[in-house]
Amino acid sequence: MKRFTETDKWKDGWFLSLTPQEKLLFFYLFENCDSAGVFEIVIPILEVFVGSSIRIDDFLDKAGDRIQKLDEGKYWLTRFCKIQYPNGVSASAKVHSKVRESIRKHQLPEPIGDVSNTYSIPIPDVSNTSQDKDKDKDKDKGEEEVDDKSNDFSTLQNRIAKLGNWSPHLSYSEQSELADNAGKWFDLTDRDWNTLESWYAVPAAAAPYRSGKAKLLRSPDEEVIKAESNGFPKASKSKAKLTPKEKAEMNQKLFGETVIASDAP
Repeated sequence: MKRFTETDKWKDGWFLSLTPQEKLLFFYLFENCDSAGVFEIVIPILEVFVGSSIRIDDFLDKAGDRIQKLDEGKYWLTRFCKIQYPNGVSASAKVHSKVRESIRKHQLPEPIGDVSNTYSIPIPDVSNTSQDKDKDKDKDKGEEEVDDKSNDFSTLQNRIAKLGNWSPHLSYSEQSELADNAGKWFDLTDRDWNTLESWYAVPAAAAPYRSGKAKLLRSPDEEVIKAESNGFPKASKSKAKLTPKEKAEMNQKLFGETVIASDAP
């Protein structure tokens, strides 16, 4: 599982004030909490991973409002969701189901959906009606418009599926990979997509270093670079079939094979 992190923490006076053991403890909690940032403190286990004894009360005092104590011995990293889900926790996306479940279970003051300043308990029924839009007219444009692309993964899933003629229905692990790396996918330009479409349109023999679906979901940006380094252009024609002449040129370039091109079917 992969998670986003803030590189600016190395410029944060609070983080720099932590001891090496406390920094390691913070990393452990951040990477082993649940999907909403909730964790349980079990001293013996923490000491095994940190490698030394822990004065947990001192650490929690230093953490201040960064860690909130919950019921039943649980704690919450209050900034976790904002780092992992910069566009907010979706009210309907399947990939956010575990996040919503934890928010509701622990009654976290974390908004769900596109309603700001609304706590998760009770959860409002948010619908995209004209009446709702009228209520948002006085809001700043950046707050009133929700980026549908960030919350609706169905269009993205279908487009990825077309690359390799895969099923558009992702497994749970694949959905998690896509959610963890959604930022990389939404950062792709049209030219990047054209490159990927060209790269995955040719037979496997013509693209021997092409990644499978699992790795592509994790690193679409790296796949674009790989495709370009193997001579695939930022194509303007998506999924176009290669002509016999283009196939011959591709084989010559990749394998040193000389094939007589023919336009005959």
